[in-house]
Amino acid sequence: MHEQGRDNLHPNTPPTPESLYMIMFTSGEPKGVQLTHRNIAVSVSTTIRVFGVLPSDIHLSYLPLAHIFEHIAALSCLASGAAIGFSVCNLCLKQSCIIDI
Repeated sequence: MHEQGRDNLHPNTPPTPESLYMIMFTSGEPKGVQLTHRNIAVSVSTTIRVFGVLPSDIHLSYLPLAHIFEHIAALSCLASGAAIGFSVCNLCLKQSCIIDI
């Protein structure tokens, strides 16, 4: 496989702001929403500015990772250098999962 890769090199093509970033599917009657790199970049930069995400912050991730808000929150933390803690249970239902941070 490594040889095939070396023999079939493709040029690196960075995305443009209008390049497709992902297709997010809605709940209910499924519909795919096309999001561009510009959509995501604006959402992340706005989230960082509005919520004041700092490198010293710790985000407790409890929404499903397929949820658009959780996706943007995680990317905002990564872009800011903030930490992300992923829950392993439903914090709203189990008091035993609450810890001191």
